[in-house]
Amino acid sequence: MKIKVFGPGCARCTETEKLVKEVVAAKGGNITVEKVTDMKEMMLHGIMSTPAVAVDGVIKSKGKIPTKEEIAAWISDMDAPASNACSCNNQVSGELTMNIISTQQPLIFGDTGACCASAAPSCPWPPQSQSDTKKSFQTKEVAIDFLYLDLNTCERCIATGVTLDEALKLLTPAFQSMNYTVHVNKVNITTKELAEQYHFISSPTIRVNGLDICNEVKESDCKDCGDLCGDSVDCRVFVYEGKEYEQPPAAMIVDGILKAIYGQNPCKAEPYMLPRNLDRYFAGKNSVSAPASTVPTSGCCSGPSCC
Repeated sequence: MKIKVFGPGCARCTETEKLVKEVVAAKGGNITVEKVTDMKEMMLHGIMSTPAVAVDGVIKSKGKIPTKEEIAAWISDMDAPASNACSCNNQVSGELTMNIISTQQPLIFGDTGACCASAAPSCPWPPQSQSDTKKSFQTKEVAIDFLYLDLNTCERCIATGVTLDEALKLLTPAFQSMNYTVHVNKVNITTKELAEQYHFISSPTIRVNGLDICNEVKESDCKDCGDLCGDSVDCRVFVYEGKEYEQPPAAMIVDGILKAIYGQNPCKAEPYMLPRNLDRYFAGKNSVSAPASTVPTSGCCSGPSCC
């Protein structure tokens, strides 16, 4: 018999693993216990609330710490003739599969010019408080903000937008199976005022429920954005599993979204100051786009009719 305990490593998950091992030790027999912390594996099992426990591929509990009595009963039930009904009301057969159901509300993939411009309850900066984040989780809503400088010229922003769409397609079955509503707001940061409103520090940025999926800000020269403003500008470099990417891998975005949902990306509210890099970008872009000034001339061509 194999028991899997799913969880990112929080205190509740650790306690659940401890209880399972104590019950297994008391019962004896050929039972192995495995701790699963990989977010992608949880997603593939349709688990979006932890801790969760599966016995021989059957999900027995999600989102709570089970009692020793419950754990012992699950083990006893699995020793009995096989049944395809699990205790969390998901029907399974053989290997654990994802149960896809229709959402009560459609997934919303919006493209808005500013936060809260759509019906979606987006996440303006500063990030939600802990109580707000908990409320959002309880109501099963996820707000994803994609903040960028340009989607016409900047290859990094364009590629990141494409990869974000790919990651959302991968996650959609899991979101649907758990009846989540996803709101995606794509925000073009065109002015210093918008940058300050969103506490924008680097382009492009992806935030989930107000949390940046990147734990650090690393940048390199971006020729595309430099051409837009006529100056040297740096854009974000994404660091994932020890490697650097100008275009984030879909797996990185998937991990970032799941970690934000599971609360693994702690958010620190810090005083904001517009980075010099962005200040230079907006100043240069305004200069480039400003109309040429009209120089008064003297002579016959100064009037409405020119000879």
